[in-house]
Amino acid sequence: MLSNPRGLRGMSSIMTMKAWTEKLNSSNDIPEVFKDHFYQLGKNFPYTIYIPANSTMLKKRNEKLLSLYDDSLTVLENTKDGVIEIKCSFDKISYIEKASILMLGSVKIFGETPVSLYFNTMGDKIFSTIIAAIRKKLSINKKNIKHNDDEKDLLEFLRKGNLKYLNSALEIIQDKETVHSVVFQPEIRTKIIQKRGEKTILKYLSSHVTVLTSSEIIHIREDKSKSLTMKSSYGTVSLIIPLEKVNKVEVLKDKEEMKRLVVDIEGTHNLEFHFDIANEKVEGFAKMCSDFIKV
Repeated sequence: MLSNPRGLRGMSSIMTMKAWTEKLNSSNDIPEVFKDHFYQLGKNFPYTIYIPANSTMLKKRNEKLLSLYDDSLTVLENTKDGVIEIKCSFDKISYIEKASILMLGSVKIFGETPVSLYFNTMGDKIFSTIIAAIRKKLSINKKNIKHNDDEKDLLEFLRKGNLKYLNSALEIIQDKETVHSVVFQPEIRTKIIQKRGEKTILKYLSSHVTVLTSSEIIHIREDKSKSLTMKSSYGTVSLIIPLEKVNKVEVLKDKEEMKRLVVDIEGTHNLEFHFDIANEKVEGFAKMCSDFIKV
């Protein structure tokens, strides 16, 4: 029997593999429970993903079937009350969150019809086609924005500061996209009180990096649990925000000596990214975002 991977809380490798996401190639591969609900537009079989049910992961999930069409993503979910259908039209999607923490991955789609998908990270490449299709539809490159010849220098400083963020940024930035501005916030830990062997953090700010390209704002951060455990984080969470969906970007200051970069997104809640009050690049980043939105 295969050995049990570290950190999967007793799951055997075989059980883990049975829960892996699978790309289906024809209507013959559709599980029986979904056959009466699955539909095909035209002659070509749509890009379709099957996510098995899994009760052993940290995120409990029902089995799902995802089908990618020209202008939408359809999710069929097998629930205790039967199969339900969720249709996400691309033009109603506001932004995407993609996470990869150890062996657990997730894709969350925000907008008129929010969807959350959880999977083993072995399925990352399978989901990349869906994410790319949504980004291609929403991320309209601003024609009047000139190419930035200094874009490599903007990311290069991360090589010394945080190599993980550099690799994540290079992986997630779309081909032929130009990087125009980058703002990095190092991790802050202050006022640590130690009592009876336990540490209490009174002020904590997770590290993160925010990138402006010709068509998107990309925000990459550590896993939230890192601030509670004080342990190293083994993955990142990335937000992909099309500029076409952004109403405005502004910087606000609060009494706790923090700056808040507020991104007002059409059709959903605002997003806020927190920075140390001494971070001088935040205002310039916000201004460039605002200039791009007006183009």
